[in-house]
Amino acid sequence: MQNRARGHPWLSVPGDPDPDLTAEAKVAAGDDSRSVEVVVAGELDMTAAFKLEPEVDRLLAAPGAQRLVLDLAGVTFVDSAGLGALLAIRERTQDLGVGFALVNPSAAVRRMLEWSGTGAMLAD
Repeated sequence: MQNRARGHPWLSVPGDPDPDLTAEAKVAAGDDSRSVEVVVAGELDMTAAFKLEPEVDRLLAAPGAQRLVLDLAGVTFVDSAGLGALLAIRERTQDLGVGFALVNPSAAVRRMLEWSGTGAMLAD
């Protein structure tokens, strides 16, 4: 795969993701059949958010998914759209009765959560 967005990695998840996805965030997902781990790296901005949400929805639709873990250690930037995506994903997990954990927030993520006052909403 070639990177179409100069300086930005691909959004990549296993299974049947959209082959034309490009974004500022790179996502790798693992699934132990009950828990889905999504590792996000790079910039979590509007472009990445528009790609991240449907891919997480696709992963949560897997039979038996009981917990979603978002690992944000590699996120270098997050804007309001990225924050909105995290909040929307959290709301979806609640609606589905799926557990949720946001782990290893990078300094950029921690700043946004602190600044916006949304950290408690995203806590497990």
